[in-house]
Amino acid sequence: MEGIIAIIGIALAAFVIFCIYFFFKQLEFVLVSVNLYRKMVNRQDAMIQLLIDIRDNTKSYEPNVIHALDSSDASSTKGKIGVDYDASGVITQVFSGGAASDAGIKVGDKILKVGGKPVPSGNRELIIAMLAGAPSTELNVDIQRGTEQLAFTLRRS
Repeated sequence: MEGIIAIIGIALAAFVIFCIYFFFKQLEFVLVSVNLYRKMVNRQDAMIQLLIDIRDNTKSYEPNVIHALDSSDASSTKGKIGVDYDASGVITQVFSGGAASDAGIKVGDKILKVGGKPVPSGNRELIIAMLAGAPSTELNVDIQRGTEQLAFTLRRS
């Protein structure tokens, strides 16, 4: 009988040790998850601030300003230049009566720089942030058309 009690005691001790080990492993997982979540939130905050800085750093420009009118969203509080584009910055649509149309920007032109800063290929949201700004503010845009590089100063509507 004492042998059975000893075996049960050893099994119970092993079970308790396993439960304690499992508890600490779960706690470690939770702490790692919380740390990763905090890093993700910090990176999102940093990316949002970067987008705001890029947008707000496009304020001083040269003459030859063209006024913009964008038929795509007249109720927006963000200024528009009258174009749509894909993730690589290639213009897919030019709205008639917009600043881009008035300047002679064409479908197929590729946006190279906005406010003197290179446009990242493959990130449409960042391009949107770079082009966004308050209505009636000016914006320098460098375009590639074939082998030519063209510079335009546009005014957001």
